[in-house]
Amino acid sequence: MGLFSRERQPGTPQVVKPGDVWVRINKDSDFKTQSKASREAMRPYIEAMPVILEDMVDHKVSLESLVRAKITFIRYSVENGAVEASINSLSPDERRKLNMSSSQMVEQQQQLIDSLELFAQDIPGALKAEGLPENVKMLTLLNREAGQIYLKNQLTIRKLLLVDPAAIYKNSDR
Repeated sequence: MGLFSRERQPGTPQVVKPGDVWVRINKDSDFKTQSKASREAMRPYIEAMPVILEDMVDHKVSLESLVRAKITFIRYSVENGAVEASINSLSPDERRKLNMSSSQMVEQQQQLIDSLELFAQDIPGALKAEGLPENVKMLTLLNREAGQIYLKNQLTIRKLLLVDPAAIYKNSDR
């Protein structure tokens, strides 16, 4: 049974449909602050999350699996034109205010990927430096619903896509 199968056998995981991810991320208050054009420019990348992350969907959510999902999503998005789509969605005035070329934005995203990869190599050390246990850090990265499921140790990447895809999309704490 594939990720997009229509039939669900008893005991099989819930299927993540691209439209479900899109509907859910549009409920995120931070995502809604972006212009409609910017949100629509990112729509194909957001809707691709179930496919992009297909190899991870059954992983329990931990700080490491969340960071790996972010890295995978950002890398896919950059390699498939998200930066250009985002820039093209801006008005001429917004582009002037941005004061960055697409190549500079791609470089910025690559630096973010590099930073996340370094972080993922020593999560215990990073958490120690922040003085936070992992569960506390995770609750700053997840919405309330995802946080409650996480605390029950039942949150997988599949479920995260259905309840808080913004946790993967966003590149900062809430």
